[in-house]
Amino acid sequence: MEKNFLKSYHEEILSFVSKHELSRVIQALKIADCVALQIDKSVDKYNADSLFVTSRYMDNTNFEMKASFLGKCHSELRGVIGMVDALQKRFQYLKIEDVIKAKMVGLTTDGENSNTGRHGGLWLKMSEYLGHNMLTF
Repeated sequence: MEKNFLKSYHEEILSFVSKHELSRVIQALKIADCVALQIDKSVDKYNADSLFVTSRYMDNTNFEMKASFLGKCHSELRGVIGMVDALQKRFQYLKIEDVIKAKMVGLTTDGENSNTGRHGGLWLKMSEYLGHNMLTF
């Protein structure tokens, strides 16, 4: 019983710290000159996609490059459309959709065709979502 209490207490502390840190990162993204994202996709045993999103930005306080985890997201939709939907929902949840659309200049992914496809990959669909081109790696 005591172990479960300690585990629950520990999880609550971690949740509080992560929410506080994420709010700090969101404020930094809002004042950054530009933002780049790194996306990594993982498929679970039920064949559902999860995206892990990391932001990179210049900290305007001490002019250092920072990288921060923005979280995991997923969508009920499949393929590239589902990936864009999941990212859009994550941006909306974090209340940074306008920041991403205005300041996103780069996207890093692995070389999987669903990311890099010239006619319908994530790189192309994210550029359409943003309304401008970006660097892709």
